[in-house]
Amino acid sequence: MLDAVSGTLVGGIELGVGMSGLLIGQLTLVLGLAEIWMVSSLYAFGMGVLVIYLNVTREQPTRRTSDPQMIV
Repeated sequence: MLDAVSGTLVGGIELGVGMSGLLIGQLTLVLGLAEIWMVSSLYAFGMGVLVIYLNVTREQPTRRTSDPQMIV
C-alpha cells in the first residue's frame, strides 16, 4: 500500500516538472528568460505580502480554562 502511495506522489511530481518545463519552454519563444524570472519573482513577492497580511490580521487565540491555578 505504501509503495503505491509513494509511487503516485513521485509520478505526480514528475508530471508537474514535465508540464512546467514544457510551459517554460514555450514561454521562452515569446518572452526572454529574464522576463520569465521577473514574473516569477512578482508571484513570490505577492505571496510574501499575503503571508504577512494574514499573520498580522489573525486573531490571537484566547486561553480558556476553568481552573484558576492553571492561569499563568
